[in-house]
Amino acid sequence: MTENLNYPVVFTMLGFLVNSLIDKGENISKEDMYKHIENRTIFALLEEKLGNKYLSLYNDVQKNELMDDFASCVNALDAEGQYGVVNNGYCLLIAYLFEAIQSGKDSGWYPSLKSK
Repeated sequence: MTENLNYPVVFTMLGFLVNSLIDKGENISKEDMYKHIENRTIFALLEEKLGNKYLSLYNDVQKNELMDDFASCVNALDAEGQYGVVNNGYCLLIAYLFEAIQSGKDSGWYPSLKSK
């Protein structure tokens, strides 16, 4: 798919997918999630767990924008203090998606959303 997902679906769809992993009992440490964010391998991790059915809706631009925003969150926000996330890195990822929604589509992190 070459067309970008619209706001807020770009965040909520990924949140629903990650939430489904948590519901199935999947767990990853915060430290391992930080490594995936640093290595920009979040989508590879999620594809391994979920397959590519819905993840294929994200184009490379959106994936890069998401990874940039996640990396910024790691560096700027305290997971436990800001979000109450202590254990599960998937919960941390959902918190980052909530943060992105709160920031709005004009936050500057998602230039691809401004074109819609």
